[in-house]
Amino acid sequence: LLMAARFWARPSPNSTLHVSVNPEWRYSSSYDWDWAPELGSVSAETMKSYLGPHAAALQVYVGNYRDAQRSVVVVNSYNIVRDASRWIVLNEQSRETVVQDRQVRINQLTLQSPSESRLVWLWYVIGDQVTSSPLELKILETKYRMLGRPQPAAVVAVSVSYQSDTTQAQATLEKFLSGTSFSRLSVAHDGQ
Repeated sequence: LLMAARFWARPSPNSTLHVSVNPEWRYSSSYDWDWAPELGSVSAETMKSYLGPHAAALQVYVGNYRDAQRSVVVVNSYNIVRDASRWIVLNEQSRETVVQDRQVRINQLTLQSPSESRLVWLWYVIGDQVTSSPLELKILETKYRMLGRPQPAAVVAVSVSYQSDTTQAQATLEKFLSGTSFSRLSVAHDGQ
């Protein structure tokens, strides 16, 4: 009975995905929006920067879709970076990592600007499901709507600069995610 009640519970469409980090990562006011995806239809987006062990600097982008009826915009070639005149995508591949104690598949992007190399891990969250597949995202979105239980969705991207190869950057991202949690927080209804 408890599982049935949980299964049929309707989450508030007015909720945002919130990031909680391990205290060893200190908030930094220095960040760059240019590498993040350009998602014109998000209800809210945030960018935060953290300094971690060994002075590792890491940035977290979250694009929230508060209106559960709105279709999620999939990140693809036309909106993969905010400033396409500065950043080019050198490589895009799928990889597995751990997010909130679950093995998940995410997208790994290698970006290059005239002055910087950046590794980005990107995924989607819809309800309590995590996916890197645009097709799976659309299937989940459609399923929840057909069940009459539209779910809030978000795009998450974490990014770190690197020098010559991505090995240390991958280790930094893994360390950050091992102590990071993502949870939904209700947002006051603004009458829209």
